[in-house]
Amino acid sequence: MANKKPLYLENHDQKLQVKMLYLERFDIIQLDLQIFKHYRAKIQKEGQINTHLLVDKFPLFGASPNNIIFHDKKARNGFNKGLKELKANGRYEEIFASYTLDN
Repeated sequence: MANKKPLYLENHDQKLQVKMLYLERFDIIQLDLQIFKHYRAKIQKEGQINTHLLVDKFPLFGASPNNIIFHDKKARNGFNKGLKELKANGRYEEIFASYTLDN
């Protein structure tokens, strides 16, 4: 398909994908929302590209198919307990915000 579409381009540099979207050189990019937010924040801090352009976001493949898989129930239970504590005390949101513009 790509060979028959001269304007079709794939680029695997995710930061460049976000830059090209905000420069209106790409119409569509596909990447994880948190990765998008991370690179948008980095690009905004660089100050060379306006990242305030509104963009539409939607789940292309539905809910994320990514999971964490454990071999050991004890490790899983410890992880789940720690994650629950991070969410309860607000640290979970702080960690996400430290990588995005949400801070």
